Amino acid sequence: MNVSQFEEEIVSASRRGFYVVVGGDPFATQRCLQACKAAVAPAFFQFNFRLLRLENLNKEMKKGLKRGGDNSGWARLAMEAFSNAFGQPPRILVIKVSETEKIPEEGLDTLIELKSSVNPQLATIILIHDSPPDARLKFYKDIAKDGLEVDGRAPLLENLPSWLIERFKEKGVRLTFDGARALIERLGQNVGALLGEVEKLSIYPGAEKPLTAKEVSELVSFGPTAEIYDLAAPVALGNLNKACSALLDLLESYDAFPLLYSVGSHFKRLRLLKAIVMARGGRMVDSDLTEGAQISYGQLNYLKSQLNLWTEARLKKALEAVEEAHLAIVTGRAPTSDLILEELSIKLCLLANKVDD
Repeated sequence: MNVSQFEEEIVSASRRGFYVVVGGDPFATQRCLQACKAAVAPAFFQFNFRLLRLENLNKEMKKGLKRGGDNSGWARLAMEAFSNAFGQPPRILVIKVSETEKIPEEGLDTLIELKSSVNPQLATIILIHDSPPDARLKFYKDIAKDGLEVDGRAPLLENLPSWLIERFKEKGVRLTFDGARALIERLGQNVGALLGEVEKLSIYPGAEKPLTAKEVSELVSFGPTAEIYDLAAPVALGNLNKACSALLDLLESYDAFPLLYSVGSHFKRLRLLKAIVMARGGRMVDSDLTEGAQISYGQLNYLKSQLNLWTEARLKKALEAVEEAHLAIVTGRAPTSDLILEELSIKLCLLANKVDD
């Protein structure tokens, strides 16, 4: 189920006794947490709502074992789940699991028991993962099969601009699609970093004026993930040795999609600049280029040496190659996505060094 469906179900008579929120999008997991709080009767909130952290449950369990196995940690969680709520039910027990944590075997055994036996009229347990857990585990397979999984995953790359536009809209700011793309280019795909920028930029430029790529480029510095764009420049310059070296380094830290996105975005910008030049009869007028492509003069100077190497026809072929690589990764035509990116880099470098069409 999606987050909106969970928000409706958790406060209704259809509420079930167990859910797992598969996170990745901080905004989505926060909505789920707020919905959990809303399910508890306000007059009894401090008695019937519990926010527990996996780290603390594990620590309490270890301490309890040292004392001879008293009711601590996971054992106490089970006790609370089967106890009557104070005043008006339900009792809501939320367990937060951070990105780096894994549920121990004792915890999984307890959760499996609670999933099948807790009475939703009395209590509901919600496991909120800050990032997607290992879906190969039987526990999570059963959760998904039983319809108890809440999808709070980060949006896919192709949906990220629309997701950003919606987040800005909630703040009363109109972000253009190009502005969203520019923000992703500068900060990468980390939704936490992007949400932080939403908070910063929501006070500018106000509700009247849209936030475009031009404003984003002026106001937002490149984030830590901007290093993924180190691949696009040597590829566009036809420097195969540097491109392959950069790719191998980047593949140690990043998945294929953000790298492919960075290369695609770079070549789309080059094609736009080339179209502006050709529309001016082949003349490179800086003011026309910066305004037409919504980039700064510094960015233009950085791109000029690359632009001179490419014709419109070869830029079209380059973008077709990027699209083919994307399709190959999605459909699994090659053994690994790394190999697809290597082949793409070689193809683009050869195109950059081509003397004629």
